[in-house]
Amino acid sequence: RAKYQKLINDAKIGSKENKPNRVEQALASFEEYYDTCKQDIYYALALTSVNKFL
Repeated sequence: RAKYQKLINDAKIGSKENKPNRVEQALASFEEYYDTCKQDIYYALALTSVNKFL
């Protein structure tokens, strides 16, 4: 949650300061973070599914 909030704040600050590069960097970092979270969720679901059949 803290990392998510930091990325949101970075994008807001970049927008207020009219620094498109900072906004782009924050959005790129957010996409990486989102993909990592998604992979973790799929992995956890796979483990849960496997355990049901054991």
